[in-house]
Amino acid sequence: MFSLSKENIDTNRGKNMFINAYNELKQYLSNKELPEMHFCYFDRQNLTDNHVSKQKVESSKIFQCFKDCHSWRIDDKREFARIMNNDITVPKSYLKFDEYLKEKHKYPDDKVWFVKSRGSTSGKGVYCKYNHELATSPGERYIIQEEITNIDLWNNRKYVIRSYVLIWNKKAYFHKKAMAFIHGEDYVSNTSHEIQVSHAGYWSENGRVKVKPLCKINELANKPRNFHNKLLELLFNVSKTICHKFKDMVDASEENTYIILGTDFLVTKKNRDYNLKIVEVNRYPNISHTQEVNREVNERMIRDTMVLFYQINHPLGHDYVEIPFT
Repeated sequence: MFSLSKENIDTNRGKNMFINAYNELKQYLSNKELPEMHFCYFDRQNLTDNHVSKQKVESSKIFQCFKDCHSWRIDDKREFARIMNNDITVPKSYLKFDEYLKEKHKYPDDKVWFVKSRGSTSGKGVYCKYNHELATSPGERYIIQEEITNIDLWNNRKYVIRSYVLIWNKKAYFHKKAMAFIHGEDYVSNTSHEIQVSHAGYWSENGRVKVKPLCKINELANKPRNFHNKLLELLFNVSKTICHKFKDMVDASEENTYIILGTDFLVTKKNRDYNLKIVEVNRYPNISHTQEVNREVNERMIRDTMVLFYQINHPLGHDYVEIPFT
């Protein structure tokens, strides 16, 4: 067990949520008889390195995100698709334009493709094209993925689920609090950026794009009973698949090094059979959203991360579920 003081928490994202989580756990963290471990979360390695170098304690006494050399492949769209190797949880992907051209004739002219930059995130560097429009290479830094079809809708709109996975101390943990980004236009299969990709404006109460705790999906009249629990089961299983494919990354984590992954999914529906397809994995996901999502999802995840790191026997437990590797 370890102690933690508020002064030794530092982050460049969502600082108030980290402090709120600390305040909730303060009675467990303020035991001065225990050795202290600092806690930092920065979304770039250079910021982590700069922070650690300025501290008056050894690096081993600071919980910190691990080096990019261990995690970059899961965040790189081409490397992720290559390692997943057309697993059933990912859409058909072409890593090189020439490979797509060889098979282009197999697809109808109106088939929709997503063209993604290797380093794209939050919809940036992503655009859609019909099959007949893809005649020239988008460039070496892009991959081509087929549109995920037969998707489940949230009040007639496309929605993307974001869930969290913690990689720490050679283990992986799935968190049961998740959120949904609901797009701003009614869904039709086309190449519209607003319909297919954009989450812009979710932070505005008056905006058309919304972000909600995933548990709110049970309030929709057209969903199966206990749909949220079904989705959590699917999310856990696909998260397990990802972690097994990236076991080297998990093994690279140590007692004081970690990464929080934000994985984005679409729900597919065929008759009454629901499944998930992976959109992307973010190794430094945005963890600050609306007040509601911050309170019910992000802050809970941060608190539970502290519960694990500092070995707190909290009466309410935590919402992390360890992912098995045997």
